Amino acid sequence: MQANLKQKKTFAEEETELEGTKVIAYYFYTNFRCQSCYTIEKYTKEAIESNFEGELVSGKLVFKPVNVEVKENEHFVNNYQLYTKSVVLSLIEDSKEVKFKNLKKVWEFLGNKDEFYKYIKEETQKFLGEINQEREQRLLCFRHCGLGYLLQ
Repeated sequence: MQANLKQKKTFAEEETELEGTKVIAYYFYTNFRCQSCYTIEKYTKEAIESNFEGELVSGKLVFKPVNVEVKENEHFVNNYQLYTKSVVLSLIEDSKEVKFKNLKKVWEFLGNKDEFYKYIKEETQKFLGEINQEREQRLLCFRHCGLGYLLQ
């Protein structure tokens, strides 16, 4: 029954489909920021840039500071139940968020730069790993099974 099958895709089409998959590392802030708030943004940016240069260049990872007091960004407060300045990782597939995590321990590790970097790195790796896992599954299916289509 062909109703349950997508049309056959080429390897290039499969790769293009995955290009829309990415992780966004948000830093949410407000107009008023203390020194700790600036430090969280700085450490997050540095941890991401020093550990994920290739992913940033490829677009697989994006670092995005967002002021939630700007009208078009207010929705993030409700979306992520924000109550303070926060770092949130968001997994995007096909232009839709499929998973997110508020990295609440950034406040706990604020006084220890090495632990802060490690925390950001490990959590970001987990999210990026989900992209790589999906990609590998598709490649294995395509190469070993000779299937250029996916069952729904």
